[in-house]
Amino acid sequence: MLSLSFALALTVEPASFRGSLLCLAHRPVRLQAYRADPSPPMPSPPGLLLFGPVPAEEPPPSPSGVVELGPAPAEEPPPAGFSWSLGGPQGAAQGGSLQEQRRAGPGRIRSRRRREALAQQAASDAKRNGRAEDRRARWEGGVCGWGMSMPGFSIAGHRFTPQWLDRTLHGVIANRCHSKTYRDLSSLDGGTVGIAHFASGSLRTLYQYFNTARYFGAHARNIPDRPYRFAWWREGMRRFLRSAESRSAQQRAWRAYITPALAAALRHGWQSDRELAIAASVANSLGAWGFQQLAQQNDWDAERTLRSYARLSEHKERRRQRLDREFPLRPPNT
Repeated sequence: MLSLSFALALTVEPASFRGSLLCLAHRPVRLQAYRADPSPPMPSPPGLLLFGPVPAEEPPPSPSGVVELGPAPAEEPPPAGFSWSLGGPQGAAQGGSLQEQRRAGPGRIRSRRRREALAQQAASDAKRNGRAEDRRARWEGGVCGWGMSMPGFSIAGHRFTPQWLDRTLHGVIANRCHSKTYRDLSSLDGGTVGIAHFASGSLRTLYQYFNTARYFGAHARNIPDRPYRFAWWREGMRRFLRSAESRSAQQRAWRAYITPALAAALRHGWQSDRELAIAASVANSLGAWGFQQLAQQNDWDAERTLRSYARLSEHKERRRQRLDREFPLRPPNT
């Protein structure tokens, strides 16, 4: 039986894709085909055109008779100026550490997930830095105004000093402005705003100390109760809280709101800074009428009134603790 063997050599230029028979490379690749017959190849008959030179030493034939590819070419190094990162090959400026990629900017990072992760980290950093700046501003008289002097006033001949006002409003009620600030705006009780958390009746008092038409327009003539549900009210109140007149208006409104309670306390012999701070703190929560009812139930004893108030809720107990911090209870005869 006559056995035949032949070899075919092809010169293949680099292709733009990788297939089963073609390899991506930057130099020619030789494809060679062999039959399973291990007999030596016959010389090429005259007239047979061979494409490219046949290698001097042929590799052993494939036992299965399938087409075999030559050795895979070595990969060339990536072009200069490129480096590999989680998002794939990128410019040298974006390779390396997370900080380097963050400095390069999220717009140049190809991976969507990577871009989102960097954006979340940036937002977290900004939030953390913002909290630190807010704390610093509170103590330096910034957004909160702690330590900034308010004008004093008198009731029935008793002088309420700027220091007492600062310690009572900013220290006791606003917890040195960690629990309340001049720009607070929330949905609590249908709309709560400002350093004293004006709501319901006290919010009506606040309206009297600024130009509501400037911020609420035609709605200023008839502002409903629990107005937080209205977008025009939220937007107008937000602009007011950030205005130059807001701080002074809130201080004057708070003073007017607690004045009836202070006057009642003075009539019943409350004279010390602590006793009057108790009256103001209770009235800020319960109103002047609520304060008088609670004080009357405790025979107008300031300390008993404070203890009864603190038992109403955990929030009110924390206020009692802050009052003890700002106005410590002194032993008798001191």
